[in-house]
Amino acid sequence: MLIRPAMRRSCVALALALSACASDPGTFRPAKGAPEQPPVATAYRVKQVAPECLFLGVVHADGAYAIDSMAITAARHGGTDYVVAGDDEDERRTQLDPDTNELVTTTNHKMWAKVYRCPR
Repeated sequence: MLIRPAMRRSCVALALALSACASDPGTFRPAKGAPEQPPVATAYRVKQVAPECLFLGVVHADGAYAIDSMAITAARHGGTDYVVAGDDEDERRTQLDPDTNELVTTTNHKMWAKVYRCPR
């Protein structure tokens, strides 16, 4: 059975989400004075947030799956939405996928985002 890179990323994201007993895959830095919020099921990446949204803090993550790590960490800290504020590509690497014999390029990202709790 061949596992495509997109499917592999989905499996990694699912494994991260299911590992609730493990520590956060990203680093959350709460905003001063922001109240703690209960966790939510999913945090969504958005371009901008409504004025009534509560700013909770920022989340940092790095690696090939940084965006997934940020979403999981934001949701665990009560964030419903996050806005990516920085994405620095650290390293690009091309290697041969042993399953498909195709060249696959992976990028190691260093990202951070602003995390918000928005009313639904």
